[in-house]
Amino acid sequence: MSGEEGRIPAVAERLVRLWPEATGDSGPMPRGALRLALSQAWLESRVAEAGGEGGWKGAMVGSGNLGAIQCARNAAGEGFDCVTYSDKHSDGTPYSITFRYYKEGGGHSAGDNAALDFLRHIATPKKLLRDPSKPQSFESLKTGDPRAFAESLYNQRYYEGSGSTDEERIAGYTRLLEAHLAVIDQVLDGIYGAGAEPSVANAMLPDGGGDPDVVGRSSLLPALLIGAGAFVVLYAAVDSFSKGSSPFDDIKRALAERQLLR
Repeated sequence: MSGEEGRIPAVAERLVRLWPEATGDSGPMPRGALRLALSQAWLESRVAEAGGEGGWKGAMVGSGNLGAIQCARNAAGEGFDCVTYSDKHSDGTPYSITFRYYKEGGGHSAGDNAALDFLRHIATPKKLLRDPSKPQSFESLKTGDPRAFAESLYNQRYYEGSGSTDEERIAGYTRLLEAHLAVIDQVLDGIYGAGAEPSVANAMLPDGGGDPDVVGRSSLLPALLIGAGAFVVLYAAVDSFSKGSSPFDDIKRALAERQLLR
């Protein structure tokens, strides 16, 4: 995998692992929430990787800023610096703004700080809403509904969108979110299993992706299973010879008993 698709596993691992710390939600990150968060990151930053690639240009290359999160009052934080960046409004008018450029700090790597801040930005209730009666982005994210999530983000003034009406702008952002979901689902199936809910325990990431400790454990698991199977085979063979019976029958039986032979 390359490009955005290749950066998804490491970012997904961080989002799932850091979900409780970032959101205060004690349960695991729902798959529906994960796929929407990754789609938003794809749309806003091409799944930016701290210290690596993504959709940013100029001074923001390597920032890891997944959701185009701005610096409030140009105040740097423990895990990020503020960098001036030029952008354009939906009508083409240029403007300059400061975005967060993530770094190591607070006991976290730059990549972890980027993921934490991305989730916190979604989970933190906003005050300047277009319509205070509508759900905020965190609740909409957990539903897994692209339309609901797009509407909440628009209601919170996260994006301006294109179109002459609110409905057109929300519908446009919804389509952009939905455009990446098929590829994201394929990648998530490869990490957690087809249609499976994500968790740190069942992640099978490629070497070099995500948190080193988690990746090390997931990469080691197949080797441990293979080693256990080899031990079972060797033990059965030695035991059968000592009893004067056919080692192959005993090996087959030993493997079947341990559900290693299908």
